[in-house]
Amino acid sequence: KQAGSQKGRECIEHLLMLHLLIDFARHGRKRLYIMFVDFSKTYDPVPRELMLKRMTELGCGATIVQAIAAVY
Repeated sequence: KQAGSQKGRECIEHLLMLHLLIDFARHGRKRLYIMFVDFSKTYDPVPRELMLKRMTELGCGATIVQAIAAVY
């Protein structure tokens, strides 16, 4: 089994981490942005500039948009 491109890791680990992050954000009344990016090119690629523009329009901060831009 594999999750996050790491052999020996299961999807349940990622689901639990996501659940914890959501709980921390809720209890701390903090905003939490979650984005899933498929790096395997299984699906048709989303135009990079369109994705970054849309993230900004949706209120993602410049720091996170720049981080995603650096990776994607």
